[in-house]
Amino acid sequence: MGILETIKNELNNFTWVNRYKEYLSLREKGLKKAAQTEIEKFILDFYRQNKSDRRNFIDLIYRIGKEANDYTLYVPYNLSNQVIALELEDWRKDEPQNPIPFRWSLDFHLLQKSIEIDPVDQTTLELFFTLLCNRISMNQHEIEFGYPYDGNADDDYALINKYEGYVENISDLHKREKIKESLAEIKKVALQNIRK
Repeated sequence: MGILETIKNELNNFTWVNRYKEYLSLREKGLKKAAQTEIEKFILDFYRQNKSDRRNFIDLIYRIGKEANDYTLYVPYNLSNQVIALELEDWRKDEPQNPIPFRWSLDFHLLQKSIEIDPVDQTTLELFFTLLCNRISMNQHEIEFGYPYDGNADDDYALINKYEGYVENISDLHKREKIKESLAEIKKVALQNIRK
């Protein structure tokens, strides 16, 4: 059994998520309208749960979404915006030293906070460096076509310098080396644009 299936099996620990499971089943069958109806019903069930169960469920479905590389299936827009965003905000206020609600915001600035709270959490490190590289790459993506650097190369260079030491905390050697290569390349482009 793979890691994704192992994590998905954790849904069975929640006795109140039958409508969520039905939503997933309907989505996998391509029945989007019926799936949306089911997720709306699930949202009502979600609100009836205690805070701890709601938060554990959020952590689980985001872990599944990350592992499956498909947040839109496991964390659909209406569930995310109507319910989870508010729960994550309350969770961050209630537990400002817990990296989980900062991590699953999937917001770059909140991920910065998450990595500072727990600089060795592998999930946070992977998410953070993916967003960091994507963010800076977007500022550089049209340079080869003669367009200027989009954003501030000084800020991007400083951001890489501030966080590249955290790469050493990534336990998977292959992932660590890949991130180092990506950072080195985008840092080089940023530096070239600073010197112009």
